[in-house]
Amino acid sequence: MRISDRLAAKQTFSFEIFPPKGDLPIDQALEVAGALAAEQPDWISVTFSAGGSGNSANTVSVSGAIERETGTSALAHLTCLGSSRETVDLYLEALAEQGVLNVLALRGDRAPGKEAIDFAYASDLIAYIKETHPEFCVGAALECKDGTIYTGCNVENSSLGGTICAERTAMCKAISEGHRDFAKIMITSSGGEAWPCGICR
Repeated sequence: MRISDRLAAKQTFSFEIFPPKGDLPIDQALEVAGALAAEQPDWISVTFSAGGSGNSANTVSVSGAIERETGTSALAHLTCLGSSRETVDLYLEALAEQGVLNVLALRGDRAPGKEAIDFAYASDLIAYIKETHPEFCVGAALECKDGTIYTGCNVENSSLGGTICAERTAMCKAISEGHRDFAKIMITSSGGEAWPCGICR
């Protein structure tokens, strides 16, 4: 199911898992995914080398197993840094073969040897996917109703209070440029858990 349809229909909740690195077996990740699916989330997102972990090779297989074996929609992450049009095409084709048609496009973490090739920003990657692979439901950090996309970053401390989160930095930038109507907002984390504070929701 397209995640955009669920977002339009109701308030949703989801989980996020990190695939194992390198050649490590994916059995434990699938066991965790099965336990999470038992809570009946609207989807389970699967990271793509979050924090430079190097686990992107397993994103497709874990996402596919979630779709096939748990009956829960999978949201596969994809970063633009280090990705070419060719590698994006191959990645999306592999996802489609596994029955995964929901993608979260991100810039990705900067790391040595991981520079922009064909996509400098997540918005570039989103535009490419929408043009060349329209069968995919592609998400972003904050998408306005006119299609403009904004991303944010966390500027937080350990107080767990009303600090400045990625959602608010994206939203404040959008508002400062005249946008008032929003279609979607997405929360992800590149290092640990990501919990919405509720202030901007």
